[in-house]
Amino acid sequence: LLTTALLAGLWLRESPHAKGRSENAREVIRTWRIWHLCLVYLLFGLSYLSYVGSFGLVFSNHRHWLPGASGRAWALGGILSIASGLVWGALSDRIGRRQAIGLVFSVQALSYLVLAGWPWDGAVYLSVVLWGVTAWATPALVAALATAYVGVRLVHPVMGLVNVVGAIGQIGGP
Repeated sequence: LLTTALLAGLWLRESPHAKGRSENAREVIRTWRIWHLCLVYLLFGLSYLSYVGSFGLVFSNHRHWLPGASGRAWALGGILSIASGLVWGALSDRIGRRQAIGLVFSVQALSYLVLAGWPWDGAVYLSVVLWGVTAWATPALVAALATAYVGVRLVHPVMGLVNVVGAIGQIGGP
């Protein structure tokens, strides 16, 4: 742990561009861009926790799956989600952060609609795959956008606000 801290201290430095920013956190948090990020994260909190929370109910009540079968389907989504932030972050480097978030939300909406609308069991797996490949893309992309908007010096208070708003969405979702 100490070695990691020392290496981080040597290698992780603020860029000269970030050091030149004179804005303070109060000014930054008053901008529409930051509140737009909050809205995105609120919607993410509403949607993803509702999906996760209703997943077991869909299996047991509507699909009549046994817990082992639903666990295997859910494990597939978990495995696919591991690299989702990195994959979508790399894609956003090519197509833009906002376009990537829009695409992520579109894929997630399709995932939710497939689970809710198709009666066959294959739809469950399709939904889980779509959800898994996008599961943690939104947090990664929102953090990247916040950093691009305010720089590394002010990203912490901005992400604190964004996460509080996202938590409100998580509470309100289910």
